[in-house]
Amino acid sequence: MNKKVGSLLNKKQKRNSDYKGGFNMTEDEKWRSPNNDYGPEVGLDNGDVETFKKEPEEALARETGQNSNDARYNSTFTKMEYELFEVDRDSIPGIRELSEMIEACYEYKKELPKEAVPLKRMLDRSRDAKIKCLRVSDFHTSGLEGVVTNDSEKPFYLLTKGSGISYKGSGAGGSKGIGKYAAFVNSNINTVFYSTYNKDKERGYIGVSKLRSAPIPDADGLMTQGIAYYSRNDKKEPILEELMLDPSFCREDGNYGTDVYIIGFNAESDWKWSIISKLLESFMAAIKEEALVVDVDNVTVSKDKLPELINDPNLKRVCGKRLYSDIQAQFALL
Repeated sequence: MNKKVGSLLNKKQKRNSDYKGGFNMTEDEKWRSPNNDYGPEVGLDNGDVETFKKEPEEALARETGQNSNDARYNSTFTKMEYELFEVDRDSIPGIRELSEMIEACYEYKKELPKEAVPLKRMLDRSRDAKIKCLRVSDFHTSGLEGVVTNDSEKPFYLLTKGSGISYKGSGAGGSKGIGKYAAFVNSNINTVFYSTYNKDKERGYIGVSKLRSAPIPDADGLMTQGIAYYSRNDKKEPILEELMLDPSFCREDGNYGTDVYIIGFNAESDWKWSIISKLLESFMAAIKEEALVVDVDNVTVSKDKLPELINDPNLKRVCGKRLYSDIQAQFALL
């Protein structure tokens, strides 16, 4: 075993063992989808998701960058990482159970091509032996408060369960509460895990999957609500440890922040430079002022690297003429 990976695994095992001591961690960690109480049936897509489908990678960069900038804590700068990795299928928590949920959605709508085609694609990807994931991490931030209490007014709850509401003040960027959907449109199985280690020294994670309503067997017409949570109990509360999914990554003690894991990442050939282009367009001032440093799959976006990035042919290739001109103009102005 690689020494670095072995060291990280030992650290992860010790941390989770130490942290679980105060909690009754049971075998109830699984995917749960609430029923709709004979109410509305929810389809696969909605307006919030459609907002980000045209430029998924760019939307992801903008929304996650804004969230991390807003959460800076006890530091002069925020650091971010966008890291692509691949794991065995069974490394994804509850993947077999989630695949069965997707199959139930497909069987319910397989005669309706508009939904059957994307659902079949999701089902196939959920059965892949190897699954690509994107980890989006921030550092020198406060992390997500409320992961232990599951307080409905705290950031962790609002990010993972809020709809049309936000934990940010009205003056903060991206305060409408829909930006989180940018992560889901970048997943080919509509599934995201949120893991945090916050400034209150609390750790926890939860999985969220955006599906569609499907009949619940032997339930007299009840259907699911079209959303599922990988959680520790029927209240769908987070699991009180960090999610250790990327085999090469372990968050250091005292370095608070949040890790967003996009499961089944749509890794197009230019995804890396699409993200970099939006970071440069949206956060040029923060990068220039050394308030933001980003690593995008081994490409560093920082003040010192700006001249090199601006002239990189990869950037020009992914940008339209107008966007490339805007980025150049911002750089020249600053």
